Amino acid sequence: MKIQSKKYLTLGILYGLLTLFLAFTLRVDNTDVFSWLELFKSLFFLVVTFCASAYHLVCAFSAEALEEEQIEKADERNNLINDKTNAVIGRICFISCLLFAILFLGLWGFFQSDGFLWTGILFAVIFNLLIVISIFVERHYEKTI
Repeated sequence: MKIQSKKYLTLGILYGLLTLFLAFTLRVDNTDVFSWLELFKSLFFLVVTFCASAYHLVCAFSAEALEEEQIEKADERNNLINDKTNAVIGRICFISCLLFAILFLGLWGFFQSDGFLWTGILFAVIFNLLIVISIFVERHYEKTI
């Protein structure tokens, strides 16, 4: 069998590693605090990651999947939808980080809990990183377009 898509192969291997990690960390104890809900959640995520791994590995060796991926990459409508979606997601992340930073720093001011302070600082750092990254990306596209 010949590898048709390195992207799908890489994703399949990564999902496979995640599946193995979840399988090794799955704890089934018969203790007093045994929770069927925890067991169900763990098994659910194990099955989902296994299915994702299997799907990507099958697509990695399928010529039809490679052809379909190339057609989708060439479709301008899909590219436009993808660009607009990514732009909206970026704006939502940007605003969310700012709001969460303000919220947690405000909660720290009210409750004086270190957890709120560090969480607020983390969101503030992420917000500032997003600003710096957006400046560099904007400059890159100004030069290339």
